[in-house]
This record gives sequence, structure tokens and C-alpha cells, in this order.
Amino acid sequence: MDFLKGLVFLLIPLSILLILLCVDTFVFSLNLHPFKWAITLFFFMLSFSVKLFLDYAYHYQPNKFQFYFLATSIVRLLLSAFFFTILLLIGIDHQSLISFVITFLIHYFLYLFFEIYFLLLKLRTKN
Repeated sequence: MDFLKGLVFLLIPLSILLILLCVDTFVFSLNLHPFKWAITLFFFMLSFSVKLFLDYAYHYQPNKFQFYFLATSIVRLLLSAFFFTILLLIGIDHQSLISFVITFLIHYFLYLFFEIYFLLLKLRTKN
């Protein structure tokens, strides 16, 4: 049963990927940056790591779960800022800077929203 719950979590990045693919294919007015796939991969790996860590904390140290959730939120923010800076230093030209920032923020907030939503579902089922 835990395996199926883990598969449900994989629906988050897959649904985000599907949304981005549909938007990129059918809606040309939203000018996503060419680094969108690298950004998607980064957030997928980050979300998967956070999920594994929070599952560990939830099952083995439930009394410290709030601390671990706050710590992973801070680490996620810092790693995202570091990744953002690295991509900027690689060489984003001035013309595509706005589309890069918009693409990055769309990914960041979509993943953050879905992670918080599924976390609240998990905590609700506990009670």
C-alpha cells in the first residue's frame, strides 16, 4: 500500500510535466525558456528527495516532523536560489531573462503548491 502512495506522489511532477508540454505545444503565447526541461528535472529531483526525507521523518520521528518540514522548506528555497544563480551565470541573455524568471517561478510555485497540498492530505488522514 505504501508503494501505491509513493506512486501517487510521482503524479505531481508527471502532471506538471504534462501541463508544461501541452502549454509549450499548443499555447505559443506563453514563451517558456529553453532551460524549462533542466528546471523541471531539478524540481523533480528536489521534490523527490524532500518527499523521501519527510516520509522518513513522518514514520520514524513524528514528534520532530514540523522541524523537518521547516528545514526542508528552507533547504528547498536555498537550493532553488543556488540553481537559479548557476543558470544565470551559465549565460542567460538579456532578451530571454524575463521568460527565464517566469519559467523558474512557475515551476517553483507549482511544485510548492502540490507538495503542500499532498502534505496536508497526508496529515489529514493521520487524524
